Amino acid sequence: LIARAPGGLVVWSPNGKQYLINKQDANGTFQLYVGNANAVAVCITCSQQPNGPAPNLHKLQPHWHPSGNWIVLAGEMPNFQPPLFSTPAMVLGWLQCGLWMNIYMTKPDGSQWYQLSSFVPSQPPNGFTGVVFTPDGTKAAWAQIIDGNIFKYPFGRWQLMLADFQQTNGVPTFVNPRDITPAGAVWVEPGNFAPDNKSLLITSDIGLKDPQGMDQFILNIATGAVVNLTNSPTVWDEHGVFSPDGTKIVFMSSYPFRSQQYSDWAIFLRTEFMV
Repeated sequence: LIARAPGGLVVWSPNGKQYLINKQDANGTFQLYVGNANAVAVCITCSQQPNGPAPNLHKLQPHWHPSGNWIVLAGEMPNFQPPLFSTPAMVLGWLQCGLWMNIYMTKPDGSQWYQLSSFVPSQPPNGFTGVVFTPDGTKAAWAQIIDGNIFKYPFGRWQLMLADFQQTNGVPTFVNPRDITPAGAVWVEPGNFAPDNKSLLITSDIGLKDPQGMDQFILNIATGAVVNLTNSPTVWDEHGVFSPDGTKIVFMSSYPFRSQQYSDWAIFLRTEFMV
């Protein structure tokens, strides 16, 4: 369950007994706050934790592991160099897209931290978007950027990855990572999994000349079969997620504004939620 809160995003744990808030602190840095139901959330990233990202670095994209025992998130890389003439707002926007970020997992109380990716600060940038787990918690999917040359690829070239999630002596790891990028995809972004543990909702530009016309697809991770759900190359369709029972999908779309010229362009984008 996800809901908006003043200045942040609230995500409830699978059993509904805990919640996390991702919001900016007084210095403008995005932090994680975790609390029990009916209790005030406390910051678990505002002080340095062993193996965790520094307090002055952004923490974004938080998700609960289906067990409720872990939170997976994106932690900002230290010492990366943004392009010349970048404004702070531009840099934050890129970080929110997953650039210059690494994958971390933490216990909900912040007592244990593990970095699960080893992307390095580079130019063009490295980074990822995700991570999403199968409902049974055994597999994880994410997209990682492999070519950030925006002059060649407007949104960069991305690779969709799948790995087995394991814990060895209590330490979480991704095992057997493999590339499951659908043929023809340059831009790809995972949504979430259906209850069947194999149907992954993705945003992608498969078969499209302009990635701004991105569609919603279901990818079967067992067979590799792909189904285009929206098939609207002049409409921006993004951020799709299955409902908990898998019977509906909610996504962001410029469809209601399709009569307005350029409403599907990144710089003039207008969207609403669609079901």
